[in-house]
Amino acid sequence: MKNLKKAFIAVILCLTLIMSSSSFVMANEEAIDPDEIASSVTTIATETTYARGKMQAGREQTLTKTKTTSYKNADGKVLWKISLSATFTYDGSTSKCTKCSHTASAPASTWSIKSSSSSKSKNKASATVIAVHSDVWGIKIPYKKTITLTCSADGNVS
Repeated sequence: MKNLKKAFIAVILCLTLIMSSSSFVMANEEAIDPDEIASSVTTIATETTYARGKMQAGREQTLTKTKTTSYKNADGKVLWKISLSATFTYDGSTSKCTKCSHTASAPASTWSIKSSSSSKSKNKASATVIAVHSDVWGIKIPYKKTITLTCSADGNVS
């Protein structure tokens, strides 16, 4: 009977520890930057596309570029991704971001998008996403990623 009581108490203690660690992770609102952790199942694929006109001296040119960052598992399946599209004007001496937009998605069943936003300032556009991973025990871990596009006065975007 004593052994049964000890086993029961051990099980209760284990469950308490599991529940308290679960609550801690869920209550922790600070998101993890996926680039700062070592993971063999996450890769980043950056795809950029743009179109721009031929530079004419003294004339303002327009340039649109899209950057997509995807996080994939070891099998190459996309877990979540964020895309930033920005339109810039430049004239050889200055540049300016005139418009930006973003999309974020999480096609994998254990991932969701908590929030996403984009903004522009001067010659820079940025988009931020917080993607949340839910494991089999219901523990939710947020991952935060920001991507940017910056245009130089001569139309080079990085």
